[in-house]
Amino acid sequence: MKLSWFRAPDVDQLIADGKWDRAIRRLEGLLDDEPENRRLRQLLGDLLARAGRTDEAIKILSRLADELATEGFFAKAVAVVKKMQRLAPDRGDLEVYLADLLMRQVAEDQANNGRSSVASLSGVARTPLFRDLDAEELVALVRGLALRNFAPGEIVFAEGELGHSLMLLASGTVRVYVANDRHVQREVRQLGAGSFFGEIAMIAEGPRTATITASEYCEVLELDRETVRSIVASHPRVRDVLRSFCLARADSIEERRARLTGIDNGGGDDEENLAAGR
Repeated sequence: MKLSWFRAPDVDQLIADGKWDRAIRRLEGLLDDEPENRRLRQLLGDLLARAGRTDEAIKILSRLADELATEGFFAKAVAVVKKMQRLAPDRGDLEVYLADLLMRQVAEDQANNGRSSVASLSGVARTPLFRDLDAEELVALVRGLALRNFAPGEIVFAEGELGHSLMLLASGTVRVYVANDRHVQREVRQLGAGSFFGEIAMIAEGPRTATITASEYCEVLELDRETVRSIVASHPRVRDVLRSFCLARADSIEERRARLTGIDNGGGDDEENLAAGR
């Protein structure tokens, strides 16, 4: 847990020394000056959890998830709820809470547009991967996501290894590397929050076609093949939606260009500019 972007090295040192209470008091002091600073509030929630003050941590994280979901940062909201589930795995109400966040977005979309499709929802629901799912299917899929954390420079997965999951980047930035026809690894692009990667290898049950590394501290939501299978058992259309989406992206112009040249085409929205990194 680093606070370098807040220029609070004293908190870093307190954390490194295991002085949780003093670090918490320092963070609370910083929040007195910046009460709406979400990064500080999330760090305080994380630190309270590490100090064993679970109820206080969940109270802070719950408010944060609400705000993120309401303002359209749904991937980040899901990551916060998953963190709450990690803190209190026996609390079944957190699953209900997560579903409620999704359904609230569906209800707002229906009120604003006169329809219940999830196609125009933000974050998780807005990505092309989920635009053809109905609300119940979306809830089932998002419930199956697991939260993972990566430090700067850490490899998320490597080209050539067997792929068993797809991933949604909830926060942070990752770099995508592919080997061209001369077997030279080249960086082809960076992906930000809301980006999907890894789904082609998961669906095809084949090797990863790119190497992904964390550029900074990242929170990644992972959906593995076994979880997809369990979801498909009760929502069989999910498999067809995933397969159609993956096949379309595997044959994209950007993917072929990356393979041939290793040159990034640049630009575009993260959620629509995801050809590499499958």
